[in-house]
Amino acid sequence: MLAADLRLRQVEAFRALMQWRTVTRAAQALGISQPAVNRLLADFEAKTAQAFFERRQGRLLSTVEAHALHDEVERAFSGFERVAQAAAQIRG
Repeated sequence: MLAADLRLRQVEAFRALMQWRTVTRAAQALGISQPAVNRLLADFEAKTAQAFFERRQGRLLSTVEAHALHDEVERAFSGFERVAQAAAQIRG
């Protein structure tokens, strides 16, 4: 799998679910529908060939692998925030 195979929106959906713990709250945070979050997560898992969530009684429960990946995702988003801050400083 190449990084180009992943879409940022898929990673954002993963991050939102890890942060908010439910698809409903993740969807609200992202400003999209619950089915859209489920679709993004399914595509993300398919592209990475890894199940990051167990589906039980209509809920998505994060796996150990999801927690390991979440740490890396948070580092990546921190990097994005630093880029935005640097751009603002350059502009100012």
